[in-house]
Amino acid sequence: MEGLEWFPITGESSTWLDHPFIEEEVRLAVFQLNKDKALCLDGFTIAVYKERWDVMKEAL
Repeated sequence: MEGLEWFPITGESSTWLDHPFIEEEVRLAVFQLNKDKALCLDGFTIAVYKERWDVMKEAL
């Protein structure tokens, strides 16, 4: 990491990064993913999360 320049984030950016996720943000992110990929090590593909969002959202 030698030679890299680091720039601190602003207080406003820090506050935004610390805000809790809301369900709609997570849903939008999941539904933009390729359905054939696995989201976690549980082996469920994104297609499963999309098709059964009402149940699977709790796992995230």
